Amino acid sequence: MLEHGLVHELRLAILTSQLQVAVQPKVDISTLRVIGGEVLLRWHHPKFGFISAERWITIAESHGLMPQLNRWLVSQAISLIKKGTTLSPLSINISPTSLDNQFVHFLIQELKHYQVDPSLIELEITESTNVENLSMISHCLRVLRKNGVMISLDDFGSGYSSMRYLVELEVDKLKIDKSFIHKAETNKNAYLVLKKMIDLGKEINLKILCEGIETIPQLDLVKTLGADEGQGYYFGKPELIKDQLKLALNSQNSLLIAV
Repeated sequence: MLEHGLVHELRLAILTSQLQVAVQPKVDISTLRVIGGEVLLRWHHPKFGFISAERWITIAESHGLMPQLNRWLVSQAISLIKKGTTLSPLSINISPTSLDNQFVHFLIQELKHYQVDPSLIELEITESTNVENLSMISHCLRVLRKNGVMISLDDFGSGYSSMRYLVELEVDKLKIDKSFIHKAETNKNAYLVLKKMIDLGKEINLKILCEGIETIPQLDLVKTLGADEGQGYYFGKPELIKDQLKLALNSQNSLLIAV
């Protein structure tokens, strides 16, 4: 599909229940117990099947569809926590271009409506080249944190503005980009950068999550360097929520990853 066709189909998808939620577990590095998950948006087109996010996320953002998609995903995540049908806490990836006073009000009202503890929701803020008003984003995050919502910086180290975000935004956690974890085993510079990022996060009292863990050596590496949490295919791939139900009910958030 060309871009204009993709935009039309995505607008239709929002209205016709083509969107689905998947959850990928997060694990405590020291105990290997599941401590929550990340909700991810999946698009299942009736004709083309699953359409990868890489194809449509940027288009959705450039055509102003992300605020609507973010609100839909937030509602789904909070509803799932309320029903107890998935792991919790749940984190939600949000573009900073979608952060404004309206979104903050919406999120707080949804938490109140479903009577869900705000600490069970974590917003993962991704770097965006379209950010023009970082002071507005900073204000929104302060309000959300004051109301008990957790905030993390996603894919930390992968963009040009990572350090600026770290200085100007109040956050609780760093999610270190998987590229550093994958290269650190064989690349001395990548290892040193990864170590320094973890040390820096610790020095400013942030939790550290390492993304993209796929092997035991990678797990051992980030554990040795002091990471608090891990996420990646080694612990579990994103699964559609219908497939998560049995896991969630059986685990009670204490599923032990076997090694």
